[in-house]
Amino acid sequence: MFRVLPLSLIALILAADLALGAWARATLQPGQFQVVIPHVLALVLVYNTGAAWSSLSGQVNWLSLLRLLVGLALLIDLALRRRPASWQIGLALIAAGALGNAVDGLLHGRVTDLLYSDWLSWLTLHLYRQSFPVFNLADSALVAGVIWTLLLSAWPKRAASPERPA
Repeated sequence: MFRVLPLSLIALILAADLALGAWARATLQPGQFQVVIPHVLALVLVYNTGAAWSSLSGQVNWLSLLRLLVGLALLIDLALRRRPASWQIGLALIAAGALGNAVDGLLHGRVTDLLYSDWLSWLTLHLYRQSFPVFNLADSALVAGVIWTLLLSAWPKRAASPERPA
C-alpha cells in the first residue's frame, strides 16, 4: 500500500510548482527582476528547454519523458517497497521535482523557471565562474531530495534501519 507521507509530499510540491509557474507566466515579464529578499531571492521569468545551466538546450521533449519515467519509477518504488520514512521523504522530493519539470515541459514545451538567488550566484561564480541558474520549486525539491538521499547513504547503517530499537 502506498504510504501517505510521500504521496502527500509529492502532491503538495507538484501542485505548488505548477501553480507558481502558472502565476509567473501570467504575472511576470520575461527577464525583469523583482527582488523578494535583497541579495537572497528574486523572481525573474525565464524559460528553459534543456537542463540546468541550459545544458541540453532544445531537448525538452526527451528530457520531459526521461523526467516522467524517473518520477513514475520512484512512485512505483515508493508504492511497492517498504522504506523508512527518511528514505520516503528523499525519494518523494526527487519524484516531485522530476514530475514537476516533466509536466511543465510536456504541457508548455519548456520549463518555467522563476527563482534567482544572488548569494548562490556569488558562490558559483567564485567556484565555477558561472552564475547560478534561475530555477523553480521542482528543481529545489529534486536537489534537496538528492542531497537528502546522499546524506542517508553516508549515514551509518544502524541509524537508517527501521528494525533496530532506539
